[in-house]
Amino acid sequence: MAIIKPNNNTISAITALPAGVGGKVLQVVSVKSTTEISSTTANTYVDSGLSLSITPTSSSNKVLVIVNQHIGIYQFNASRIGGTVKLLRSTTRIYGGIEQYELFNQFGDTTTENLSAFYHRSNMNFLDSPSTTSTITYKTQIAPSETGDVIKGQLNGYESTMTLMEIAG
Repeated sequence: MAIIKPNNNTISAITALPAGVGGKVLQVVSVKSTTEISSTTANTYVDSGLSLSITPTSSSNKVLVIVNQHIGIYQFNASRIGGTVKLLRSTTRIYGGIEQYELFNQFGDTTTENLSAFYHRSNMNFLDSPSTTSTITYKTQIAPSETGDVIKGQLNGYESTMTLMEIAG
């Protein structure tokens, strides 16, 4: 089988995508957390322990945010179990949260038990257009849906991760 050589170049000679294609990864930063965080007040968000900063090199570049957030929710004497995770750029919600979706609802047999528990990994991928060359910080926050329920990030030391990739515009 013949090797295709774009524009008669060897594969090793190709250093960038053709003009207009974009998409080159310029920098990658990542963080992980195993510190347990908890919240017990309905729809009151607390920082989950995942926070990471990046400084884009051009205001036309984008930031791909990849989150793998481990959470556990305990329900006490209620008919449902629920909670949410949201992603913020600085203090602005850019993805998730109670406004968009509820992660868990009606899990477990809550009619015969006084305590139900649910463990989950919330995976979020979001391509952000921050339009700045200033340092920006991304973070996740968690909240239970019902007061009295307990939502925990990194329950029992399970690892959560966040990766930021600057993508050339």
